[in-house]
Amino acid sequence: MPSGAPVALSAGAALSAAFVAGTWAVRGRSSSVFAPSIHRATISRKALALTFDDGPSPATPLLLDILARHSIPATFFQVGENAEAYPALARRVAEGGHEIGNHSSTHPNFAFTRPSFALEEFSRAQTVLADITGKTPIWLRAPYGVRWFGFREAQRKLNLTGVMWSVIGRDWRLPASAVTARILNHVRQGDIICLHDGRGTLKNPDVEATLEAVRRIIPELLGRGYHFETVSDLLMPEELTPPNHQLNGDDLLTPRVLRIIAETQRKDPAQVTIDSSFEELGIDSMDGVNIIFALENEFDINVPDEEVKNILSVRDMVEGVRNLVQTKDTVAGDAPPAN
Repeated sequence: MPSGAPVALSAGAALSAAFVAGTWAVRGRSSSVFAPSIHRATISRKALALTFDDGPSPATPLLLDILARHSIPATFFQVGENAEAYPALARRVAEGGHEIGNHSSTHPNFAFTRPSFALEEFSRAQTVLADITGKTPIWLRAPYGVRWFGFREAQRKLNLTGVMWSVIGRDWRLPASAVTARILNHVRQGDIICLHDGRGTLKNPDVEATLEAVRRIIPELLGRGYHFETVSDLLMPEELTPPNHQLNGDDLLTPRVLRIIAETQRKDPAQVTIDSSFEELGIDSMDGVNIIFALENEFDINVPDEEVKNILSVRDMVEGVRNLVQTKDTVAGDAPPAN
């Protein structure tokens, strides 16, 4: 072996080690080199956090419907530009009882950007998300998981804490079966699971693999005894954690009503919001009857004829259903136990 070979090998090994260390500092899920970051919770209860990046998108209502069927809360790391493109969807996520996180304004790769860029991106997104959803994020997730110089200062000034993940589905490139297997084979209590209801700033992304994976993993994990929490609840000290980690039915009633209206009218779910008028949605008296019939089946309620004439908007419909559901639950709670 030439005399210079060991030196060359040593230099190569050093470069390789430096590359690995640098990559971990930038993208390592447990790295706090560039800014404080959390990737899982150390807890004794069987709890998990589902998180979704890159939304909102036209597919977000489909995901909300899946979560609503199981009364499961999630944390949505929204992109400011997408929230501006779909403000009604961004609001619907928040109105459904889910947590909103900051995923930047334009979904850039922060590697090799100037230090001030992080503050500019997350500051813009923070303002947009708070204005649109009415909720000010306290969590930040870097696009692609890439942290860089300037993150520490941005998080300090905006009062944001970085959140990575402990399990990631790679749902942007894998089929639903593989996404499902990745999660079910690796999940353990305290995990933060990362999936996507969008693809960067694409306006009509294909997230069917994500939707199908979520349809599969939720029943399986519930069957294993897990329950789901927002990131905030998952990371809360256990002595302060609320005893009921699932969303109650009232939190999820609005998106269920909106879904039924959209399905009955054959509308894009993104078009139906709580502030929509019947005129905007093309709902006539016969359509109203069909929607009410569908709502009665969905919620096991009976809408009195005298109440129908008072339903003049989507908001009226939501409030009417809520009152009837609450009345039904109260009556059921007062009923004597069966022998």
